Amino acid sequence: MRWVNDSLAVGIVHITIAANTRTSVPLTFPVAFPTAPKVIAAVRQNYDNLGRFICSVSSITATGCVIHAENKTTSQVDISIDWIAVCK
Repeated sequence: MRWVNDSLAVGIVHITIAANTRTSVPLTFPVAFPTAPKVIAAVRQNYDNLGRFICSVSSITATGCVIHAENKTTSQVDISIDWIAVCK
């Protein structure tokens, strides 16, 4: 995780997900924002796996959020999710 300045933080979350399941991981920002930021997350995946892994973000506050991930394959996988949090 990297705190860039008082309005921007970026990082990577590594998650292991069982076959055909969903999981959620709490994320705490390295430094609290003055207000809840906008958070964008994206799964790192190669062309062969497009659409097999999904991520989303919820429960966004000034101190963190929850990242959700879904594995639509028949095997356990380790995925990386890039995220960026931006606050005005």
